[in-house]
Parts: sequence; C-alpha cells; structure tokens
Amino acid sequence: MFLIINTAIDKSLEVILAKSKNDFKVKEVEGERRQAENLLPLIKENLKNWHKEISDIKGIAAVTGPGGFTALRIGIVTANVLAYALNVPVVGLALDEFKSQEELVEKALDKLSQAKPGDIIMPAYGREPNIS
Repeated sequence: MFLIINTAIDKSLEVILAKSKNDFKVKEVEGERRQAENLLPLIKENLKNWHKEISDIKGIAAVTGPGGFTALRIGIVTANVLAYALNVPVVGLALDEFKSQEELVEKALDKLSQAKPGDIIMPAYGREPNIS
C-alpha cells in the first residue's frame, strides 16, 4: 500500500492510497486553509475504508509544488514524518510532472520503486513565500 499526498491543489487536498498503478482510491476534501485539520483524518479514513493500518504503508509520495506556502508545508512535513516513523521511502513530484491522478499514481510508484528509506523531500513554492 502506498500513500500519495497532494496539498498543492487550490482550495482542497487529495489523499490517494494505491495498491498498484491500476488499483487506487482518491479522497478529496474541499476547504481552503484547512489542510492541517483535514489531512491526518483523511489518511485515517482512507486506511479504514481499505481495512488497512498505517503500518501497511510501504512508501509515501507527495506533490512538492508549486502551491501555497502553508498547504505545501503541511503535506511535505506529514509525508516526511510518516516516512521516517514507518522507515519507508518518500518521494516528491512537482505539479508539472503529471496531468491526471492516474499519471500521478504511476509516476509516484515508479519513483518509489527506486527510492530508499532515509531521504526527505522539500517543497518547491514556485515563488517567494507570501506569508500573511
């Protein structure tokens, strides 16, 4: 089971659980500026729907940007912390690397197949942060 986090979308976030490139489920939650309170419950809900535990996650991918400063930070930090705690690889993908959810899953799983635990990913904001 692989976890893919996308907080780079305007006004929402996506969590994808994938067994393979062709077997995955996407959950999206609307809510601008609510990624922090929605992300972990959404991951937990997805795992429960597939009758899986967090320990079943074998790799994590996250969209690194560009996107909103705080939203990206939340997604990237969550991906890095979970990968560290579970001792699984983590990889990042930029928004311009995929055009659909299917392509995101395919590229994430390709990258994860070659990744090793211990790496971290960094956000790519696409511009200087505008913190208000």
